[in-house]
Amino acid sequence: MTTQAVLVSRSKLNPNHTPQQLALFMEDGTPFDAEAPVGNATTTTKGVVNQMPAQTNSAAADIAAMNTNFNALLAKLRTAGLMVP
Repeated sequence: MTTQAVLVSRSKLNPNHTPQQLALFMEDGTPFDAEAPVGNATTTTKGVVNQMPAQTNSAAADIAAMNTNFNALLAKLRTAGLMVP
């Protein structure tokens, strides 16, 4: 997400002060709203996701065990919202 800042006042700035009149805009030109809720991420939209639980290192001795470990990883990614269910 890109946010653009535009200085609204044209008065001479004092280098010891931070400008007080500042307007923030989103990439699409709409005003930035810091209190707007951020939605969940989708495959095309950035958003909020959860951290997934740890996945232990695999010690699989055969393909069936590796398949079980891999499916556990996929399930955790889906549950955390990092991957489409």
